[in-house]
Amino acid sequence: MAKRQPALLAFLLVSTFGNVVLSFLGLKTASYFLAYMVFQTVQLATEIAVVRELFEITMGTYPGIRTSARWVLHGTLAIVAVGAILLTTLFWGEVGSSHYLFYMLVLSRSVQFGLAAVIISFLVFLSRYPLNLHRNIYVSSNFFGALFLIEAADDLIDSISPRLFSASVDTATVFLSTLLCLGWAAILRSPASEPVTVIFDSAADRELLRQLESLNNTLSRVGRGQ
Repeated sequence: MAKRQPALLAFLLVSTFGNVVLSFLGLKTASYFLAYMVFQTVQLATEIAVVRELFEITMGTYPGIRTSARWVLHGTLAIVAVGAILLTTLFWGEVGSSHYLFYMLVLSRSVQFGLAAVIISFLVFLSRYPLNLHRNIYVSSNFFGALFLIEAADDLIDSISPRLFSASVDTATVFLSTLLCLGWAAILRSPASEPVTVIFDSAADRELLRQLESLNNTLSRVGRGQ
């Protein structure tokens, strides 16, 4: 994984290290607030890097689709980030300086929910079209998507909670995430354990591949301005 998907490995390490550090800090301390701000920023950066990395790996033979997917990702994140900044600006004068955490949460969770929409679309794409990928890529993509969406659902519930967090939901999220990671590790295989080449011989698969090729050619021409 370190060679094939370094961003995914970085995401797992950041998530594990960040949660361990936060678990040792008092919830109402200044050190927890600072650590949480840093952790949220770094984790969001690694999550975005993972999605870009998945685009590169899964759509390597379709450069037109890959480039368009990156533009959709960047456009979605830009729109939700600008929207979050405008929203917090409207309420800036109505909240005291002790509520800077609220502004951070609005921005980070807006970006996270935008990223969730991109990930869901990506998983739908991955489940629909037959791609010539190693089994581990499918496994990692689906487990990462599930892990990310569980955390996004947790953040959504926290956002509507009176104190902006729910201890019971957070505990359940940690439990489910741990189970997912253990299952993820158990299902992964050695890269050399199976051949990479896959032959699609059904009429349905050939039709889907034809659609992919046609879409890729169209997006490539659009990208070149032709």
